[in-house]
Amino acid sequence: MIFFLLQTAKTGFASPDELRTLQVDIAVAPSFKKIHGWKQNFKKRLAYASKIFETEFKIKLVERNYIDWNPGAKVIDTMAAMNDLQGKYPIGQGGADLVIGLMHMTKIPKNVDMKELHVIGRASPLAGYLVLRYPNNPLYKVQEETVLVHELGHVFGAIHTDDKTSIMSPVVDRQLPTRFDLDNHEIIMMTKKLDFSQGGDHLDPRLSQQLVGAYLKLMVYEQSFDFYYGLGIFYLNLNQPEDAIKVWKKAEAQDPENPQIHADLGILYAKTGHYHEAIRSLSRAVTGFQMPGQAAKKAQALEVLGGSYFNTGNYDQAYRIWSQYLAINPENQDIRINLAVVQMKRGQYDKAISEFQNFLKKDPGNVRLLSYIGSSYYLKGQYSLALRYMNDAINIIKSNARHGKKSGLEKSQLYDTYNNMGAIHLRMDNPKEAIRYLKAACRVQSTIDCHRNLGEIYFRQGQWSDSAREFANILQVQKDDPDIYGMMGVAFSQTGDYRQALAMFNEALRYTDNDKEKEANLYKNIGYVYLNVEQPDPALQQFRIAASKKWLDADTHLGIAIAEMKKTNLLGARKALEDALQIDREHKKAKELLETVKKNMEAAKNAQTITVELKQKE
Repeated sequence: MIFFLLQTAKTGFASPDELRTLQVDIAVAPSFKKIHGWKQNFKKRLAYASKIFETEFKIKLVERNYIDWNPGAKVIDTMAAMNDLQGKYPIGQGGADLVIGLMHMTKIPKNVDMKELHVIGRASPLAGYLVLRYPNNPLYKVQEETVLVHELGHVFGAIHTDDKTSIMSPVVDRQLPTRFDLDNHEIIMMTKKLDFSQGGDHLDPRLSQQLVGAYLKLMVYEQSFDFYYGLGIFYLNLNQPEDAIKVWKKAEAQDPENPQIHADLGILYAKTGHYHEAIRSLSRAVTGFQMPGQAAKKAQALEVLGGSYFNTGNYDQAYRIWSQYLAINPENQDIRINLAVVQMKRGQYDKAISEFQNFLKKDPGNVRLLSYIGSSYYLKGQYSLALRYMNDAINIIKSNARHGKKSGLEKSQLYDTYNNMGAIHLRMDNPKEAIRYLKAACRVQSTIDCHRNLGEIYFRQGQWSDSAREFANILQVQKDDPDIYGMMGVAFSQTGDYRQALAMFNEALRYTDNDKEKEANLYKNIGYVYLNVEQPDPALQQFRIAASKKWLDADTHLGIAIAEMKKTNLLGARKALEDALQIDREHKKAKELLETVKKNMEAAKNAQTITVELKQKE
């Protein structure tokens, strides 16, 4: 399987009493430079914001560079501007700690309330970016003075509050807030040393837990997109992906035109195996990422989208999406290999093998390629060649292990290699080797398919205890498979554990979903268990239920016959055996028993005649 993971790691935090100086780059759009005195006025606003942050949090903001920024005519809202800014000006690596983008709002929609600060600014929480699009109108001066401090609060993870005297109130009318409320003050004190180049998904889990608690206290107030987005990041750091999905769905509902939340939610869906949901979200993300600065984000979304289609078995769509990815990043060899894997999955074995061989020439010891070539030959039915390439891959893995090197295979690929080796040996009638490789596959990745394959081989080999053990591993995670319960019932029957056998067969009946054939087989097996414990009456009852669901089964009528024989009902036994032979004229056991029943009936008739004659003589 091909899949993708969101990575997390720990970040250390310095003492909260230390002064932190943030180097700030200011990216200025041409429209903003048209405002008279823009630079002088912005310097005053940044100094004002720095004074508040230094007083409350010991965070000092220092100008580093003023950069020419041309977001393009299509960028008219803050979300599009944010995506463009992040794509063009990466932070960290010797650059700025924080990037502020400045735009001019030339046209204000009639339905927009300019008291709402989100109209003027937008921050990327815990990521070090914010965008301001100041209106050139003195009526909004109070918002202009406050919006920078407000958005800087969002950058550090602060969230909206209904406290009208707090800087984090989303609406400013006449009063000019100059302080943070206590809840948001606590949040910023937690995050003040965050390295924005790493982002919120690198927070220490302990700190993430504290931030979740702080956020949930403010959840009573109607919160914005940023609130739910940040909360989702904290849940991810706590390894609670399902909770992250729930809150990111709320963020998505808050800002349905935001391609980034569709991308992040889609990647998380893919990570957790919700591939159909991933496809929905990632498709929206790909459509939304249209700006040149969003090319890297679009490529990532395409990569994971292709993987999601692949994992749902839609190989045509996977091929199409990964081909789109290569239009952005044509040198990505991993995606080119993925395309060859798709060809293999679509049955284009020769094309796939040719592609893999071309890559192998450049990297002769690549175990991933060797494994794929082996898999292709296996699917093509050329088992000797498949074994050759897979053995080469496994030998390199063992050699790497001896020298402390990584195998070069993802877990799933190593699993596939061992699993395919087992399947090949099984096809070549070498069950011992098949079992050896399938056990190795289970050690690499304990999957349902792995335990099922191994259990079925043991079952066919008559290794009943081993097969029951493997099937029990499946039932720990998949409790509704009647076939597994049925095979376990047979295994227990063969070992003489009839109590467990009955329990398994009866449990299987709960999950047959009205499949009459499966039900008939289970009732028949229960009947034979009762025969083995010398209980012909319940056995006969079970066999008759089986026959009512599937009449054309010779073994069911054989069971009825045996039960009738045990009850000394020879006429009933003869009728059942004749029914069995009508269904299968060559049924050896039915033929033998019918001869026995006829002889017994003849003997009984003779005995009855003798008895009558003796009584007449008397």
